[in-house]
Amino acid sequence: MAGHRADGHDVVVVSVSGAKIVAAMIGATHSVGTEVVSVRGRHPGEISFHCHSANKATAVREQAGRNGYDLTAGHAYSDSSADPPMLEAAGHPAVVNPDRGLRRPAAERAWPVLTSSEPVSPRSRSSTAVAAIGIGAVATAGAAWCGLHRMRRR
Repeated sequence: MAGHRADGHDVVVVSVSGAKIVAAMIGATHSVGTEVVSVRGRHPGEISFHCHSANKATAVREQAGRNGYDLTAGHAYSDSSADPPMLEAAGHPAVVNPDRGLRRPAAERAWPVLTSSEPVSPRSRSSTAVAAIGIGAVATAGAAWCGLHRMRRR
């Protein structure tokens, strides 16, 4: 993440939940996440957009379209088996400390696998993805933004 920001890329959080919170925590430029129905300021518990799996890819494409980003020049990162559609939306996908379900698709597609010496435990993983979107580049990251940050400090 730090490297993408240093290169002048925008940072976008793509999440099944908590996109705005995570975006604020890491200084993201944009966020895309699950949206709930709001009726006169109240939430009846209905979801209007579930930002998960293929819907994350849709959200990334829409964000790129709104901002004029070239997804073929983009970088995508994830640790979750739910995210191959999102990873495939970018020209340069990679997986970071992948969960068991993401290891096979990553190997089949020859996606680079990044690891951190301080991996995130499966219990603490969320379905939050972080995206760094720069002029002509998109980076989507799974909950492994912390791992990337730690790897860059080494």
